[in-house]
Amino acid sequence: MTWQFSGEIPSTIGECQLLQYLFLQNNSLNGNIPITLTQLKGLDTLDLSGEFDSQDGESTSLVAVKIVTICSSIDTEGMISKAIVYDFMPNGNLEDWLHPETNDQADERHLNLHQRVTILLDVACALDYLHFHGPEPIVHCDIKPSNVLLDADMVAHVGDFGLARILVEGSPLMQRLTSSMGIRGRIGYAAPEYGVGNTATTHGDIYSYGILVLETVTGKRPADSTIRSGHGLHGRLMDIVDRKLVLDFEKWLQARDVSPCSRISEFLVSLLRLGLSCSQELPSSRMQAGDVINELCAIKESLWSLDVIRHVKK
Repeated sequence: MTWQFSGEIPSTIGECQLLQYLFLQNNSLNGNIPITLTQLKGLDTLDLSGEFDSQDGESTSLVAVKIVTICSSIDTEGMISKAIVYDFMPNGNLEDWLHPETNDQADERHLNLHQRVTILLDVACALDYLHFHGPEPIVHCDIKPSNVLLDADMVAHVGDFGLARILVEGSPLMQRLTSSMGIRGRIGYAAPEYGVGNTATTHGDIYSYGILVLETVTGKRPADSTIRSGHGLHGRLMDIVDRKLVLDFEKWLQARDVSPCSRISEFLVSLLRLGLSCSQELPSSRMQAGDVINELCAIKESLWSLDVIRHVKK
């Protein structure tokens, strides 16, 4: 028999200390996810995949990438293996598009400027939701191109929450999870304050996001120091940005009059400065996700107004 539940998950669920498995997928639930779930120390499997109806009536995704199911198995050596199954992402991840392994892939996988801005906007929206609009703030702790998944429509989704932290003030679980983990995230993307043992914060995600922005615009990995300084961006712009974007720029020059091209240069400089602003060494100096969204929306709308998309071959 299949039961369909509706309404809110009761906060008293935290009193069910013997609860091991909780499957609530595909129900008509609304309201907030009770933070008391973090008190269930014996909880082995939790499936909340699907969508919740929020207080204002809008449908809100629980996670940036929808969880299909959770499974476990025992290998030949008797070790238990657990896995979270996500929706299939036909276009892989951003890492594959920015750094294709073969020349054939490089020819097939090309992101124009508008696509890159859209992907960065999708990721910023996901971070804004995680940081400010969920039941409790969540820090992803591992923002990097390989964790930005692209669906069939090239919509970006943030995946791999293996290092994520729920920021619950005074929660014993929170204190235990953030007490001693070393550097959170991949070297090059992890915020510098994590290297000295600081706990996870939303500022750390913004730093990683800033590095992601710079890599998306330049096509260069964090180890490349070419763009770590904001000085002289205008003068050496074409030496900094991804060569594929430069070729797009040149094609667009041939197809259109020269006057709007200075606007595109301004957009590229704005994106680079955005990345640098997000990856400031001092956490309090970094931008908030909401401000990033506003700036990227303005750039995206301006690109449409310049008619760039129809005149640059993807």
